[in-house]
Amino acid sequence: MILLYPVLSVLITGVAMVLVINPFAAIINNGLNAWLNGMSGSSAVLLGAVLGGMMAIDMGESCK
Repeated sequence: MILLYPVLSVLITGVAMVLVINPFAAIINNGLNAWLNGMSGSSAVLLGAVLGGMMAIDMGESCK
C-alpha cells in the first residue's frame, strides 16, 4: 500500500501534464515560433536581442 501512493501520484501528475498543461504550452510555443519566424527577415538586430535575452534567462542569468 505504501508503494501505491507514489505510483498513483506520478500517474495523476503525468495525465494532468498531458491533458491540461501540454495544450497551453503548445499554443505558447507555436506563437513564439511564428513571431520569431516572422521577424527573421525584417529586423535581424531585434531578433538577435530577443534571442540573446531568451538565452540569458535560460542560462540562469538574473533578469533585472
